Amino acid sequence: AEKNRALLENQLFPELDILPSADEDTISDLPAFASKLVDWKSNLDTGVYCAIHSALLRMYRIRQDRDGIIRELYQLGMGMYYANRPVEQVPCAEQKSRYFQTEMLFTEAASYFRFFDKLHNSQTQGYVIRSLANIAIASRDTHVRIAASGRVLRIAQDPYYRRIAPDLPWDRFVRGTHQQMSSNRKDLSRGDLTKEELALVLDSCYEVFRPEEETDHPSVRWLWPYYEMGYNCGYTDLETTLRRLKGLILQTDPEAFDVSGLYGNIQLPLFYGLLLEHNPKLLEDGRNTRFLDEAYRRMLHCMLSVQPENYDDFLFYLLAQALNDYVELPSCIPYDTFVLTCMKRFAPALYLRAARCARLMQSLTVSLLSSDTACFDDIPEIRGQNQEALLHFVYRAGMLLHTGELKMRLTCTACTRSLFEEEDRMLRMHPIAGYADLSRHKSTAAFADTALGHHAWYTGDKAYPMYDRSASLYRKMTDVACVACALLEEGISIQEAERDAGTRFSPPIVACLRDERVQAEISLLREASPREAYRELYDLETGKEAY
Repeated sequence: AEKNRALLENQLFPELDILPSADEDTISDLPAFASKLVDWKSNLDTGVYCAIHSALLRMYRIRQDRDGIIRELYQLGMGMYYANRPVEQVPCAEQKSRYFQTEMLFTEAASYFRFFDKLHNSQTQGYVIRSLANIAIASRDTHVRIAASGRVLRIAQDPYYRRIAPDLPWDRFVRGTHQQMSSNRKDLSRGDLTKEELALVLDSCYEVFRPEEETDHPSVRWLWPYYEMGYNCGYTDLETTLRRLKGLILQTDPEAFDVSGLYGNIQLPLFYGLLLEHNPKLLEDGRNTRFLDEAYRRMLHCMLSVQPENYDDFLFYLLAQALNDYVELPSCIPYDTFVLTCMKRFAPALYLRAARCARLMQSLTVSLLSSDTACFDDIPEIRGQNQEALLHFVYRAGMLLHTGELKMRLTCTACTRSLFEEEDRMLRMHPIAGYADLSRHKSTAAFADTALGHHAWYTGDKAYPMYDRSASLYRKMTDVACVACALLEEGISIQEAERDAGTRFSPPIVACLRDERVQAEISLLREASPREAYRELYDLETGKEAY
């Protein structure tokens, strides 16, 4: 991390600061370097990629270089789109703002379409068309997405524009735009689409999916959306759709890790679960719930079998989708087990941070109980339980605090360099992301408030969005988490915590920091080496089933 920080601060950022006066070799080297960081697959560092293209965009604006402006608007828009994917499902204003910024980058580049016949660089013309199309991937509004894709289809099939720019891959644009348009199929049954919008989506679905059905070896990546479209439009009944979906899941090799394999092994089980959830009568048939359990186990087996060299943006996007769309049923793997299994596998450093936090929360709880045995009686799940049950609950709460951070997948970047301001703002959404997922499931609902409020202030002076301490039954558990996280993750001292008692932290919790046993636990957790912690994790998991 120190080496990377030095490289950024001493070499890259100084070059970005003087770009307007830089020579052409320096300018050409920067996009080449950025392309090594983001290739739309591995995406090693979207933050640095966006920083480079943001600086290039500023430079081309100063130079009034139209081709450069259009190109950099597109490149920065793509970088921000991929950077935003970890927060795609986070319900907050910051998430909407980030997607709006991305949409505006593509919209500005697309606005140059009115000069299309005066753009004599075919690459620039291509960036304009791509930007027109990519308004659809950045917008959160279905009507805007359909309108954008429809416009590109009309342009890409118009002989006039094909004559103006004969070097552009117009047929590929048409195919890609049909694919974008077909992604709106999930909204076919909403009831607020016009007849024209419905026709556009259906036409694209047929263009993309119908040919796949007629091949000898159809790809599940395109065949299931065709079946889904038929169901959403009322062409196919639920029983047939369910049977088709089961067949596609079972025919996918559980250890196929290409795009089609990951789609069949991860996305299709999620679709199956959502289909059962949206049609509760299906849950009355035990065969359906047993198959869902089997499908989820196949999904988790596939996820745990992927080797690190195959980690890429698509896999982590599917992981976030699995955390978001998982349907918890009594017959299936509990959601809390699923979350912690994924955390151990994909973010072991985050798992160890959570374990340390959970242990300190337990120590604080024991100390608190020594002076107030009824302090947690507001929590219905543990009211009247013995201390062992309470400590188990506390530990579970500590382990699940970081669910949102796992979903946002910022831990790999944080391990290699300091976060940029934009990334830090994104990371601040992780309590909302964790709350959104934990609150939906029976096994984790009791821990959702603690995940939401574990960075909030006791007085609410600097309250985190959505968390209202006075309205939460779990506020005292959250108070414990706030102190534990600040001591272990922010590294504040006991003296600093005591100074902020009554403002940032709960006074009764801070008073526990005078307990010698708590102080010893803090020292132990702070001084433990990462090697020892990983060894402990390895010993814990060796020889045991992951789920």
